[in-house]
Amino acid sequence: MYRAKIILLICGVTSLISGCTSSSIIPSTYSTPSADLLAAFKSGNSSLQTLSLTSGYAVAVTEGRGADDTKALYDAGQWDQLAVRVMRINSGSNLSWFYLGRAAEEMGLQDVAAIYYRKSITTSASKLTSACIGRLCQGFKFPEDSQKGLDRVSGSRN
Repeated sequence: MYRAKIILLICGVTSLISGCTSSSIIPSTYSTPSADLLAAFKSGNSSLQTLSLTSGYAVAVTEGRGADDTKALYDAGQWDQLAVRVMRINSGSNLSWFYLGRAAEEMGLQDVAAIYYRKSITTSASKLTSACIGRLCQGFKFPEDSQKGLDRVSGSRN
């Protein structure tokens, strides 16, 4: 039993390392012009990579490495830049969807914000794959903060 666990651990680490050192560390959205990303964002059609147990490690690593810079854009209220950055990183985590929801809310796009907040809430249920953990949540609590955002934008439409 112990030997099987070691083999699984080695396979997982090897898979993670090979995924992180490949060219996939730079998501394809890096070549997409900012204006196109913003247009998709403002229409509610942002598409982020779904993270799973077998894929998405490269974007998760990219998201983790740049977490402080992304949070700095949030804290500074640089909503356009925040949305573009999140879409360029392309990680479909609950934190990413939350950031898109908040950016849309602050830009006055209430219906679009609701879309992204709902995706954050849904993604928060995927504790093993797409939910941020601990410090990577940048001080946010999920799905609670996404629900608060959804309540705000839903209340503003009434």
